[in-house]
Amino acid sequence: MSPRVFRLLILLLIDKYRPHGYELMKRINELAGNITRVGPGTIYPALFFLKARGLIREIKEGRRKRYELTEKGRAELEKYLGDLENMCREILRLIEERTSGSG
Repeated sequence: MSPRVFRLLILLLIDKYRPHGYELMKRINELAGNITRVGPGTIYPALFFLKARGLIREIKEGRRKRYELTEKGRAELEKYLGDLENMCREILRLIEERTSGSG
């Protein structure tokens, strides 16, 4: 997965769930199944990158930090959401063709 697609996935999940880091990592791993595993050494640098660019902000809740999109982050997600949907649709089409034997 390219870094941009990975960051868009993070933005999408933050927009929907406003997760803390561990919860975000868990959700990505659930989505990925056996394809890949995301650990703290991947998720926290990505969150730092997004925060440094003003796309997300932290909300402290006790010892944990939840994340939410900033307006800039929401605009970034909206900018690429159609491309992300098209990519997912094309991947599903390829899988369907393969399983139906026409690929």
